[in-house]
Amino acid sequence: MVRFLKRPKGMTRPMPVRPNTTYMESRRCSERRFFLKPSKISKQIYEYVLALAAQEYRVNLHGYMVESNHDHVVSTDTEGNHPAFRQKKNSLIARAMNAHLNRRGAFWAPTDREVVELVDEGAQVEAYAYTLANPVKDGLVMYGYQWPGARSQPSHFGRSRVVKRPHVFFSDELPEEVVLTLTPPPCLAHMSMALAAHHLQDTVAAEEAKHRQRRAAAGLGFLGRRAVRKQSPFDSPTSKPSFRQLNPRIKCADVTLRARAVEDLKGFWKSYAFAREEHLQGHCAASFPEGTYAFRRGLDIPCAAA
Repeated sequence: MVRFLKRPKGMTRPMPVRPNTTYMESRRCSERRFFLKPSKISKQIYEYVLALAAQEYRVNLHGYMVESNHDHVVSTDTEGNHPAFRQKKNSLIARAMNAHLNRRGAFWAPTDREVVELVDEGAQVEAYAYTLANPVKDGLVMYGYQWPGARSQPSHFGRSRVVKRPHVFFSDELPEEVVLTLTPPPCLAHMSMALAAHHLQDTVAAEEAKHRQRRAAAGLGFLGRRAVRKQSPFDSPTSKPSFRQLNPRIKCADVTLRARAVEDLKGFWKSYAFAREEHLQGHCAASFPEGTYAFRRGLDIPCAAA
């Protein structure tokens, strides 16, 4: 088991994976290319796989947005399986889209990914608004609903939609149809579906208005949906990427709750490091902290119960 305990140089610290945790995840295509450019088949592939993975790993979907070269998903992991959900979603999308584009090689950028735990209502609502307003922020369309690719809306809450299996790549052993269901983030569980949808729609509209004002002040326009559709999936943005942005592990609007979450994360790392060192020294009875994911699944290494 020692080889599983050794952490390669440069590898990031492990994150605790616990049931009923809400996340915003993002993933960018290799070389920032437009492999996910909006089309009927790319939208069908993405939504089919998203619904399939969420159903298998009991993940509640709240919102998603797929731009030409990256995606955003806000979801709640009900059983502590979010890494497996992400792995299946990203792997199947990559292989199916590569088959559709008749290409080989890496589909996703190897390091350009982000998973953020959303601790409280402020963080969950902010992440949801950011996700849906993303094409406006990036200067692609003036209003989010104009985006021609895969994008959820608050009005989709509670409305199950059937997505048929795409005709490319997928085996007949997979379901011919899957149901894509969206629910409000857990922070709004005290509201009715209609009230939660109205609240989030207003928040998204305000976020989009802020981006329109910012672009107008800078003298910037919008590319437009027609120009987006005309792009080649093998092109990439002409702008230079920013490599100096913060990449937080957690987001929390409440200062007190954030401090507690940070201390909890530090405590997890400390307990994990201690248990890892004990195992490396041959003390195999040492228990890893609750939330340890890799050793909990498929390896006979003790982990504290939730």
